[in-house]
Amino acid sequence: MFSEAVYDKENSRCANFEVLRIVLMLLIVVGHIMMYSEKLDKVGTVGYYITNAVRSFTMVAVNTFTLITGYFGTNRKWRKLLGLDLKVCCYTWLGGGLSIAFGIHKFNLIKDIQLFFPVITKQYWYITIYFVLCILSPYINSFLKVVSREMLKNFILIGAIVFYFIATICFLINANQIVMDAGYGIVNFVYLYCLGYYIRNYYEDTHNTILYVGIYFFACLGTYTVNVIMSEVMGFYFDSMISYNTIFTLGGAVGLFMWFKQLRFKENRVITWLAKHSLSVYLIHMCPFVGSFAFTEIMKVNQLEGYALGRAIIIFPLVIYLMCSIIDSVVEPIIIILQRNCIRIILKIRSIVGNRN
Repeated sequence: MFSEAVYDKENSRCANFEVLRIVLMLLIVVGHIMMYSEKLDKVGTVGYYITNAVRSFTMVAVNTFTLITGYFGTNRKWRKLLGLDLKVCCYTWLGGGLSIAFGIHKFNLIKDIQLFFPVITKQYWYITIYFVLCILSPYINSFLKVVSREMLKNFILIGAIVFYFIATICFLINANQIVMDAGYGIVNFVYLYCLGYYIRNYYEDTHNTILYVGIYFFACLGTYTVNVIMSEVMGFYFDSMISYNTIFTLGGAVGLFMWFKQLRFKENRVITWLAKHSLSVYLIHMCPFVGSFAFTEIMKVNQLEGYALGRAIIIFPLVIYLMCSIIDSVVEPIIIILQRNCIRIILKIRSIVGNRN
């Protein structure tokens, strides 16, 4: 995931996957800018075509992150999950406190009590589902170790048909799907985790990079084309293709992942430093109340048109990534201290309970 160190078989850092993580987070930020631009549903306008085209090429980022997790595997222990939980809580509480202090948000005890438990109340949907994936990972890993290559291959093919191809058809005919979560749930994550594992351990990659670039490009173009055609036919904004469980999003994610898998970059400290803070970029720029305020009141992306919006798509993600990384560099030592103290307390409680038993 965002915060996991990516290593190759010799446990040295893979710069190509580090670069991919940076690119993916930039795509996510761009996608959020498109959301707050308030032009996605203005069917027939120039802004509609531009923002939807851009967003179609950014939709694959989340699925690609999960592919990375499956490719390298995860078996997070409770200490690491505790550290991640503390980081999520820290930025949520910090953002919530600042938004109340500066009048961005008016405190409401009944609603805002959820901010004290950001993971279990799904303040960041990806983080919550990722936690579930980490909890399930020991059992998933055990399954992957004993299942045969052929059976896993069949599982992946059947899963692609059931959870992605059929889901895409259901979107088009406005029918209920087998899994009604648009890919925002654990089914999508478990499938992508298994697919990432299969790619690393069994897939024989003999294809040219151009093929994977083409898969990424045409899959994203498929998302955009279907979105535009259906919007024109239906007479309203058809956003069902902007989901994580369409065959286009799955294909685009695999294409992008395989493209970067074949690339080679020299390891350097800048790449390592930027990739290290990718999780925090997500947490900070999407912090409850603060994120929406920053996009609409500070950057005013909802008021940008034409070339101004184009410049924002290029410049704002870079600035946001850099600023969030700097903030995280300052805050992270505090979180590490909190984590160590929490671990000591938990171990002490364990020891006391164990002695009594």
